[in-house]
Amino acid sequence: MLRVDMDRLQVRREPVPPEYERLGGRALIAGIMLAEVPPQCDPLGPDNKLIFAPGLLGGTGVSSSGRLSVGGKSPLTWGVKEANCGGNGGSDLARLGVKALVVEGQPAPEKLYLLHISGTTAELLPADDWRGLGTYATAAKARERWGSGCTVISIGQAGEYRMGAAGVSCTGHKEQDSRLAARGGLGALMGSKGLKAIVLDASGTQSLPLADPELFRSSARRFAQELVESPKTGRKGAMHLYGTAAIVAAVNEMGAFPTRNFREGRFEEADNPTGQKIRETGSARGGPMGARACSCRNCPSRSNASEIAGPMLAGSRPHSPLTCAANTGATSVSVNSRESNSDMDDLPIAWCAFSAGRNDVSARIRRSLHPHSVAGKRFCRVSLPDLITRRRCPGGELDDAAGVTVGE
Repeated sequence: MLRVDMDRLQVRREPVPPEYERLGGRALIAGIMLAEVPPQCDPLGPDNKLIFAPGLLGGTGVSSSGRLSVGGKSPLTWGVKEANCGGNGGSDLARLGVKALVVEGQPAPEKLYLLHISGTTAELLPADDWRGLGTYATAAKARERWGSGCTVISIGQAGEYRMGAAGVSCTGHKEQDSRLAARGGLGALMGSKGLKAIVLDASGTQSLPLADPELFRSSARRFAQELVESPKTGRKGAMHLYGTAAIVAAVNEMGAFPTRNFREGRFEEADNPTGQKIRETGSARGGPMGARACSCRNCPSRSNASEIAGPMLAGSRPHSPLTCAANTGATSVSVNSRESNSDMDDLPIAWCAFSAGRNDVSARIRRSLHPHSVAGKRFCRVSLPDLITRRRCPGGELDDAAGVTVGE
């Protein structure tokens, strides 16, 4: 286990306690929180802990085993929270021999740091000049310094200013610059720790030791083949062709499709943000992504370089248009994707936790959260998105809240 003490700015390795040896991911996070985090603590205070944990099979290459769990006491709900993301973070942490990364304490006010972990070292470095960067720019800056092969786990402006829907972003394979641990405001928790980014350099690390390598590999191949041949996850299945958006119609019929800031469970325009519609729109628009898809790098459903496992619309992930459409009452998949996804991923904000009642709300929020508005001064125009996230802006109040500008 790797512990990062933000009070003393120290990083130390310690052996894994026996009770944690057979735990990974969210189970390990729950165990650490139960033992170490006071239930009544302030989620953004020094007693809360931010925990990163790969799964038990992380780093082995088994399909779907590379996800990264991120946890702590939620700044949004004040409950136990685990969010998880794709990308290379889980696999790289495991390959670096880290079963859990526990960030505790807080640095001096207004100080910002990044954590660099390689096969030989783990150190905290000053990152005050990284302040105000979105996650895309943060990843680019890290790659300039440590090479294109590094993995970057980071927060954007939303996390720095501890917004209730702030997520944690993780880079992945090739064009995957933004895989989000989106739920619960854990980006705000990372911001409260003064931690801008974690940079992982797993180059040169050895494969994880296996008790029976041949049995393990044959079992992994059989599991991958079953996924490929499945009518749901296989290359002709709905999850492969349409991704998460394949479930829109069923969820809407059940009355469980969050609509207009969760005031309703059915969306009258649910035919628009379906996986089929998103794929059709992407194909018709063309562009650099077209109807291309995106998956974790070890997904067995990927058939070639341009068709992987779930559709992307000009760079958007299916979660964004399908969730944003109903929550904002917007009916255009194209507008939702184009005007919301890249900006919300860069901040990043969780669309699944964040909603509104107006079609043009994403443009208003984008203007109030533009990186240039935070350059050289304290970021203050966060009232509207935070109100919406915390469900305090359900309908007509949005017009009033949208015009709020908080003075410096």
